[in-house]
Amino acid sequence: MTTVATSEATQTPVPEKSWVPTNKWFAAVATSLAAFFVSWIEAGELNKQILIALVGVITGAIVTWLVPNADTPGGVPLKKVKPA
Repeated sequence: MTTVATSEATQTPVPEKSWVPTNKWFAAVATSLAAFFVSWIEAGELNKQILIALVGVITGAIVTWLVPNADTPGGVPLKKVKPA
């Protein structure tokens, strides 16, 4: 069941923001993970520097997911809502 907010002045449905990550987010996370794995392979072992890089990858993924894109509300296109 999808909840729909309405504007009090016009009583028109206002679409919800979606929490689904964008393709841009997936591309950024894939790129940072690839760099992480290359660094790990080059180091030959899981050491302190590689774990620090992993913390950076995780932090970057979380921050880029939470911060919306400027061109779309919430980072992804809004869900289409059928009027009731």
